[in-house]
Amino acid sequence: MAEAPMNVAKLESKSHNNPDEVRTPAKTRVEVVRLPGYTLGRLNMEPGWRWSECVKPVVKTDSCQVSHVGYVVSGTITVRMNDGTQKTFEAGTSYTIPPGHDAWVEGNQPFQCIEVLSAEQYAKPAWPKPVSPSRARWQRSCRGDHLTQIAAPFFVAQGAGAPCETIPRHPRRYPLFEGSGIATSRQNPRLREVVNVLLSDATA
Repeated sequence: MAEAPMNVAKLESKSHNNPDEVRTPAKTRVEVVRLPGYTLGRLNMEPGWRWSECVKPVVKTDSCQVSHVGYVVSGTITVRMNDGTQKTFEAGTSYTIPPGHDAWVEGNQPFQCIEVLSAEQYAKPAWPKPVSPSRARWQRSCRGDHLTQIAAPFFVAQGAGAPCETIPRHPRRYPLFEGSGIATSRQNPRLREVVNVLLSDATA
């Protein structure tokens, strides 16, 4: 059965020299242009680029899980699928690559290609783990609160880690924390509330 034709409704153009979005993991520059109904990307990889070293830390998947359709403008790249299948693409080559692969630039020449399928997703940072509602409420209420400074070392000592990245982690700077963190929490109802919330969310 023949595929349905793809229709374009508007005459329009954009330059990749002035892209709508740019992503820049290590040794990588992805220049994204959005046209009505379509997103295209110009991908630039420096010599020494390898997906598993440069993009993997950003997207946080074991292998590239994006499907690719594109055209090599310059340079040479090798793609290895998870099953060991491997192909090398040179300038002037059009290609399709299914999800589940690693890739690396060959030689000392930069690699450039135009992607017509993956541009919207490629090299986008992974979303952070959602914060539980109770921890989010605590974070909003404690920023700038001295109780934060008291509670943080307690949680570090308990192995739970400080819930706010900006919290100082030096118990000796806070006289109110001298001695037992648990005793301190018993003496201060507000701190006890903070302790209970954070301990309940320590593995969230």
